[in-house]
Parts: sequence; C-alpha cells; structure tokens
Amino acid sequence: MAFVFMGAEQVLSGDVVSGLTISQNDPIDAAIVAYGGIIVSAVVSDFGQTSLELGGEAIGTRVLAGGVECAASGGVSIDAQVTYSGWELIVSGGVSSDAQIVGGLETVSSGGLAVGTTVGSGVLELEPGFDISIGGKQVVYAGGVASGTFTVNGGREVVSSGGETIDATVGAGGREVISSGGTVAGVTVLSSGVLELDGGATATGYTIDSGGTLVLSADFSGPVPDGYLLLNGYVVSAGVTLDVGGYTSVVNVTVSSGGVAAVGGTAIGTTVFGGGTLIPGRRHGHAAAAARPTSIGSVVF
Repeated sequence: MAFVFMGAEQVLSGDVVSGLTISQNDPIDAAIVAYGGIIVSAVVSDFGQTSLELGGEAIGTRVLAGGVECAASGGVSIDAQVTYSGWELIVSGGVSSDAQIVGGLETVSSGGLAVGTTVGSGVLELEPGFDISIGGKQVVYAGGVASGTFTVNGGREVVSSGGETIDATVGAGGREVISSGGTVAGVTVLSSGVLELDGGATATGYTIDSGGTLVLSADFSGPVPDGYLLLNGYVVSAGVTLDVGGYTSVVNVTVSSGGVAAVGGTAIGTTVFGGGTLIPGRRHGHAAAAARPTSIGSVVF
C-alpha cells in the first residue's frame, strides 16, 4: 500500500495511485515510484518531482512550470505532457514513451531512451489576454538515444556530441539540429521543416521533402571553425532549399528544376538545371557568414 514518508509518496509493488498533485505547496512534494508501482495522471509543478526507477511506471503525468519527472534505471514514463518550464529527464536505464513536449524540456542522457516524443510549442500567459508561444526542446546528450521524435510548430531537437537520433520526422515549423559529434539516421524533413547539420555531425539516410530546408553550419567551439562538408553528389530536388553556411562546403551538388542552393560557404562542381536556382554569396534569407563565399566549377543548363 502506498504511503507518505517525509513528504514523498512511496508507490511500490502492487500500488496504483491516480491523480496525485505534487509540488512544494502541497502536502506531497515528491513521488518515488519503484518495484512495479504505478502512478496515473499525476500533476507535477513548483519544484515537485517524480522519480521512476526499478520497474516504476508513470502514465499520463502532466509536468507544469517548475516540475520535474525523472525516469532512471528501470523506470518508464508513458504519455507525459511537459509544458513551459517543466522538465522530463531520461537518465541511464530510463525510458520515455510518447511524451508531448509542449513548451517544456526533455533531456536524454547516457543510457536513456526516448521513443515517439512529439516536440512543439506551448502557450505562456503573461497576463490576461496576452499570450506568447514558447517552443519545446528535446536534447539528446552523449550516450542517449531518441527514436521516432517528431518536431513541429516551433519545436526543436538538438543532438549533442555522442548523442543519437533515429527515424525522426521534422514537420512544419520544426527544427532538428545535429551538433558536432552527434548522429542522425533516417530523418524525414517535411514542408517548412529544417534539418541543420553542424561541422563534425554524422548524418545518414535523411530525406528532405518539397518545402523542406537542409542547413549546413559550422562548429565554432574550437579555435578554427569546423564547417560541415557535403559530398557524394547531393541532389537538391524541386521545392527543396540547400542553405550552405559560412565555412561549410559542398561538392558536386546538383540543383534540379525548382530547387534552390544558397551558398554562403564553398560550392565546388555544382550543376544547375533549368528552373533551378543558385544564389552565390548569400545564405537563403540571411547575409553570408564571415567566410568569403566561393563557387568553383559551376555548370548551368
């Protein structure tokens, strides 16, 4: 039977507890869920925290401003909703499934796994009648894995060095950023979505649909900027924009009819077919970066 110890609800084997309200302003400011215990539809806010471990499970938790849900070794979170200033942590051995990050933050650390996360915007009411939209974020750190993330409408997924994202989808208004040392495999970018690859990132099997944008950027963390290098004859399809940032390079790119390549870095051996557009010396919608843009050996049909 669940019990309270020093302000923390202890939910253990065989316990199923629904509707907990957890915050520093309530009698219960934490919930520890372990050994097969389950909490359902908890609301966590104002420095309240749920800790899921050793077979503990949370279903449908709402993590509001100042609240934290942590899935650790053997802990599972299902259908969590994380709003502005809420935080879901997935650490070693923890799993999150089908979370909705609507203005909040989800972090996936070494050994953690997030499956089917949706990252979008939430609404923050500053005062009656005055709301602003706050974009949610998923950050995948070294050793963490995200699978099937969907970013949309101001949502952002950031994959840090050593992190990995698999089979992600970037919808309208979403952005996926693969930092130096991060890995992405199998991402699909839909219309008005953006995939950004920093220097040192690893990307395989990505698809940019019509209306989507592929941005190549540089990693500025070292003494010399490390720009992304795009090889293997990439084809900019109709409706797709390739944004080649300063200090980055593309080799043997083909711009099809209806495609756009905006070059603020270096382009070598570019082929542009009728109806395709090559914009040298300028990033798409932005001034070129500090490095001097260069186009070498371009052929226009």
